[in-house]
Amino acid sequence: MSVEQRWISYSSIGQHRGCPQRWQYNYVQKLESTKEDSKVYLHFGMWWHALRAIDSLQRGRDHGSLRWRPSTITAVSEEVVFSPRDQDYTVDDVFVEATRWWNGLSMDAKEEWVNTLGESLPERLLYVDQGWRAEHEQELKNEHPLAVEFRWNRELTPTTMLLGYVDEVYLDTKRNLIVV
Repeated sequence: MSVEQRWISYSSIGQHRGCPQRWQYNYVQKLESTKEDSKVYLHFGMWWHALRAIDSLQRGRDHGSLRWRPSTITAVSEEVVFSPRDQDYTVDDVFVEATRWWNGLSMDAKEEWVNTLGESLPERLLYVDQGWRAEHEQELKNEHPLAVEFRWNRELTPTTMLLGYVDEVYLDTKRNLIVV
């Protein structure tokens, strides 16, 4: 008789540490919220994550340091998916897709975004990206990405596997060390 292996994600462990009851509702009881809440923050966060990942890939290609790239990077659910093993995307490509996605939203959805974030998705994404680049400009010169969205796992017990993803692994050329 074989024993089924369980996978535990790093994010679920983090959720448990933050609020064990919430973790229990999500992962044990599999309960979903009945609240019809806005997905503006969630979707913006997914776009931001995709932008940072594509930027890391682009910098890794520019430096010639990139050793591993994911098969996909998802910007919004399964609606917008980049395939970096098939194509070399740039940050501009993310802005083009964000604008295309934004243009496909209903007027009500656009109004909700503007009321929540103060501006459209493309405008807000550009604003946040410009601020991030200005803040990290000096460090980025020394960061040569080696891997982006790198999947890892570790066996905890014969039946339990810990799973996670590292956003970026890079070589810090100033300090001559690899940063995860």
